[in-house]
Amino acid sequence: MLKILIKYLIPVAFFVSIFFFFSVEKGGFFYTDTHSMEPTIEPGDKMALIKVTAVKRGDIIIFKDPKDTGTYLVKRVIGLPGDTVEVADKKLYLNGNPTDEPYLKESFIIYRYALNQVPPEKLFVLGDNRNNSDDSSLWGFLPKEDIRGKVLFRYWPANRLGRIR
Repeated sequence: MLKILIKYLIPVAFFVSIFFFFSVEKGGFFYTDTHSMEPTIEPGDKMALIKVTAVKRGDIIIFKDPKDTGTYLVKRVIGLPGDTVEVADKKLYLNGNPTDEPYLKESFIIYRYALNQVPPEKLFVLGDNRNNSDDSSLWGFLPKEDIRGKVLFRYWPANRLGRIR
């Protein structure tokens, strides 16, 4: 009986402590049911996140929906303050240079986004499923203060457990 108790008690205690650590101290957990970050993040994925004060290009973040829906979105940071972004000729241009984005669902972008400079204290964020994403290309720049956290890793489904890049 003691072996069975230990076998199950230790993993349960571990996950409870992880839940407490992330949800109370450092950020929390996030679940998505949208297709906007496919193939990197799929509907039904569950992720752990950590609060951050600074982000860098390529980070995947969770933030308040700028359209004030009371929900949170997950997207990839593309442009930092001062960067220029443009979508033309089916590609994303960052600071005048075409970007290499191996994580995209499709190899080309079907829309255009006019050349724009990211203002101070704002970010330009896009989904990895560029042609099917509610992101900065539609609603503009994201205020940094709306960031809830940076995605650390996916914990569900178990066959895709691990760090998300």
